[in-house]
Amino acid sequence: MQIVWRPGTLMEAQLGKQLLLAEGVFCYLAGEHLSGGLGELPAFGLYALMVEPDTLARAERLLRESGLMDPTEMEA
Repeated sequence: MQIVWRPGTLMEAQLGKQLLLAEGVFCYLAGEHLSGGLGELPAFGLYALMVEPDTLARAERLLRESGLMDPTEMEA
């Protein structure tokens, strides 16, 4: 799987995950269960929305069109 987006908050991450799943794009949200460790873990960079390589472009387009992913944001 490849990272398509690194959302800043768990809420954004869940919205992105549900959007992709509703559009038939299988995805995995890495770090989803780490929010309970806030205070012990870094506050940023916990989450990564991942998709299969063959759906990467479609997932990125859906996230950008929804307004969740900044149009200038690029995955590193």
